[in-house]
Amino acid sequence: MRRLLPPPCPPIIRPNCLRITTELPTELSTSIAATPTTTSAEPKPVEIPLTNIIFDDPETQDHIEVLSIIRHFPSEAHGTSRETVLLQVKVIPGEVYTNTISRGDFRLSSKEDKRGSSPTSYPEEAMKKAGHTPIGNVKSGDGERVGWYGVIAGKNVDSYTLTYTRQAAEILMPSASDKKEIPKFEKSFELPAAPSSK
Repeated sequence: MRRLLPPPCPPIIRPNCLRITTELPTELSTSIAATPTTTSAEPKPVEIPLTNIIFDDPETQDHIEVLSIIRHFPSEAHGTSRETVLLQVKVIPGEVYTNTISRGDFRLSSKEDKRGSSPTSYPEEAMKKAGHTPIGNVKSGDGERVGWYGVIAGKNVDSYTLTYTRQAAEILMPSASDKKEIPKFEKSFELPAAPSSK
């Protein structure tokens, strides 16, 4: 369970390849080079603007909007079997408590992967090169921030469910007898499926 401090003290919320290259004989390498190969084309990245994912945490007064998603973002971080999905978010942290909104508060899941995945730092270098600035952690007092999270998500997934979770928290009061807790807050949204992008 997280812990928070109430005003006037600044409230604080705390979350409860080895590569081997061999030279082939000329006849064999020529034969291999002449053999046609078939490879499946990687889906092209596609950005989907969003207008309906806007919510406020009633306890912390954090305001969050998900502005768009990018499906099939090209990144070596996901390997060949999983898709990298980018989330563009706007966060305006509340001033009621000192809270931190982080990548771990978000999760993408699907009917194929009900457990889902949270954003990670692995795709961030590719994101920066493509001009998608990672948002990182947003703390109370930071003001409005807009940026991106990268999620190494599922494989062959048509559409995702995005869930935001702020765990239940304990408010750190000046007196132990004044202990207060705020309940867990969670919101889920169905994201639109990616149009054909091959």
